[in-house]
Amino acid sequence: MTRFTTFSDTKKKTFLALATLLLLQVGFSQKQHKVPPMNGNMPRIAQTAWRIFKLYKSGNAPAADNAADVLVFCRTNRFSYVPSTGIGPQGTFKVQGRLLVLTNDSDKKPAAYKMSWLPGQNILKLEEGGIIFEMEYNGETNCNG
Repeated sequence: MTRFTTFSDTKKKTFLALATLLLLQVGFSQKQHKVPPMNGNMPRIAQTAWRIFKLYKSGNAPAADNAADVLVFCRTNRFSYVPSTGIGPQGTFKVQGRLLVLTNDSDKKPAAYKMSWLPGQNILKLEEGGIIFEMEYNGETNCNG
């Protein structure tokens, strides 16, 4: 004979309330991205590094987490894109209001990325030609070139 333990209505309600609170807490606990040094209402770009955690085309669902891709900006207005597979493009950068202009050393063609800062989420979004980068602040840099 199998014996089942039954809960009283009060215990059932208490259990369901606690389970619901736990699920709500887990559901609302999102990763909090670090806050970068700010230049007014936009993050400072020079001397910072940014982890690219989403890279996608406009109108498409964001790709999976790009955990190891990083954009590094030096105080000398040089940048390096460091993908998880090695070293990527390098060049110069210039901030013009809400535009971040990157000029690749190899082809010398500037690309003007529209910057958007999502303060509640601490995310920097770059958009250019239908390509969107979503990035989180990864820390200060001390590079000269």
